Amino acid sequence: ARFLRLGGLAARVQGFIEGLRARVDQAVDALIERVRGFFTGGEEDAEGEEEETSPEDEGTHQRFVREAIEAMETPPAEVIDFQSFQEQKRQEADRLKATYDPQLEEPVQMTIRFIEEAEDDQSIRFNVVVAWS
Repeated sequence: ARFLRLGGLAARVQGFIEGLRARVDQAVDALIERVRGFFTGGEEDAEGEEEETSPEDEGTHQRFVREAIEAMETPPAEVIDFQSFQEQKRQEADRLKATYDPQLEEPVQMTIRFIEEAEDDQSIRFNVVVAWS
């Protein structure tokens, strides 16, 4: 192995992966900061000035998100097949949106997006966002 200069190969591969991971983490952090901007305002009003979300509204938005996540993560009352469970959660998402959207000030809306997975993955992934539409 030393003759072929393969000594320390594991350490070099690990270093490469750690460097790659650091760059991916930086990119994800930058994306999170951009998305976070949507939660704190960022829309421009008619005069071209940014409208800020009040701390009270921001707290309400965060509470709505927490409540929606809690409702979406609640397991079914009885054992059902995955397709029925998936349909039940889509209906729950529609119900939550219909409940919370009227309480939000235009143009802020709740969005519940389902993250599509492989069919053999028997879990439902989603994200809940309350932001400017």
